[in-house]
Amino acid sequence: MMRYLCASCVIIATLSEVSIAQTATVPASTAAPVAMPSAAVTTAATDELVTTLKAQIAEMRRSEDRLLSNIHWTLGTVVALALGLGAFSWWSSKTVYDRDIAKMKEE
Repeated sequence: MMRYLCASCVIIATLSEVSIAQTATVPASTAAPVAMPSAAVTTAATDELVTTLKAQIAEMRRSEDRLLSNIHWTLGTVVALALGLGAFSWWSSKTVYDRDIAKMKEE
């Protein structure tokens, strides 16, 4: 138990050192200027992203429609089977009842 506790403490300490090292700031005097992309490049990339996202949404809707269609067919089949079994049960019970009534009248 103590061995596992010490191992987890070492992992946590290592992770905290890594996160501290990653958050070290660079002085502003040594930072290189960042070139901003032009508006045309940004617009083209945005348009491509929007087109891709619209295609993904259309595919998701198509998948949801197929899933709902399967659910409706499955529920319809289950209800039809339940009604069929209920009708068969009623018919067989009625025929047995009618046969019993006929036998009781004979006696």
